[in-house]
Amino acid sequence: MRHLRTGIGMLLATMLVLTTIATAGAAQLDGSSPGDLEGLERAISRAWTGDMMAMAASMGEGSDPSDIEFIIGVSANVLVFSSSDDAEAAFDDTVALIEQNVSASETEGFQFEDADLELNANQAVARTASADLEGLPATVLLAATQQDATIYVVMGISINVDTSGLVTGISNTLLEMDAGDGEESFKAEGGSTGGLWDIFPTAETHPAFFDGLENTNDGVLFPEVEASPTS
Repeated sequence: MRHLRTGIGMLLATMLVLTTIATAGAAQLDGSSPGDLEGLERAISRAWTGDMMAMAASMGEGSDPSDIEFIIGVSANVLVFSSSDDAEAAFDDTVALIEQNVSASETEGFQFEDADLELNANQAVARTASADLEGLPATVLLAATQQDATIYVVMGISINVDTSGLVTGISNTLLEMDAGDGEESFKAEGGSTGGLWDIFPTAETHPAFFDGLENTNDGVLFPEVEASPTS
């Protein structure tokens, strides 16, 4: 049990690191950041996380790590460029920046390889990486798509769960969504609304995606803004 609790702690730390990378743009490599991408006008992120403490509490003595099935979290990035040409040119660099930040994070052990997902976009790539964290097998699945002047990056992290359907579903849904007309209200703790934030699917519009997941973090990668006070 002690061994498993150590693994749970490491996975919680992993999700915090990956959420920071995905939603705050805090991780930088060799001075690279989203703002260095040519023609980038806006970049925002949303993260949905599972209840790690509930999972830990449900584990009893003698639990086998191979029996644990849990989606730790999913994040989605939306990067809007000045033109479709700029988005197309920045696609490979965007994917590389995220992969490098994950691989270079304090969790270590994640090395990406190609994955096969059915993504409906002008450009698309899927990558996966796994790492053993104190006996708990964590898998990251990344899907990046480019449609017109926008790049979308969806990333899931799980234990013994195939997130390909979830990551594919969110990716292809983002390609079909439009920004709203309402005034934007940004909340770092999740639940931002209006404008570009309306492009994200929600538990209300797509409940099948978010069973057991809660929107716990929204982030602005570029340009930086201050969050609205929590109500």
